[in-house]
Amino acid sequence: MSIVINQGHYTLLKTAKTVIRDNFNAARTALVGEGVDDYLPDARQDGATLNGRNVYVSQGDRIPPQATQYVLLAARKIGEPRRTAALAVEDQDFELVVLCGVKGYVLAASGNDPAPTPEDAGWQTAGVLEQIASYCLRRYLCAATSSSAYNITPTGSDPVPYNRRDPARFAYTSRFTVTMRVLDARGL
Repeated sequence: MSIVINQGHYTLLKTAKTVIRDNFNAARTALVGEGVDDYLPDARQDGATLNGRNVYVSQGDRIPPQATQYVLLAARKIGEPRRTAALAVEDQDFELVVLCGVKGYVLAASGNDPAPTPEDAGWQTAGVLEQIASYCLRRYLCAATSSSAYNITPTGSDPVPYNRRDPARFAYTSRFTVTMRVLDARGL
């Protein structure tokens, strides 16, 4: 793997988006028949026209109002870079924040575990969406050839607090520490 100057925020966010978009449906399909059929989020890869819909890089909850489900990604550097034995290469930690949410979910009140309320369905669907996105990142981010990430560690997942202005929104925020090899300008 060659380390180039764009290894950092740009490559991490671009690769994270691609990993979720490319692997979401396979992970979602694996859940069919495991008792979560009533709470599966919508498929993201539905032919070429909808490829990767609602997977964005965003510093906040700025998404199209019509989106019923979304995955928002943000990254920041944490700590100082660490020199490595290789010339012109450093290890840098990044915090990757993933916000997975659904809006206005009302699922059928039948099946394995019928949802008695839209809130019940919303929280469970948001939870499944978060699990799928997290699985895709943990399984495929370090294997992606476009990234110099070599370690991803989950550091927490929390529900987003209830918002009176948006009562039909249910979301979880997950955080990961990602370690990447980046270019060290001092060693060139």
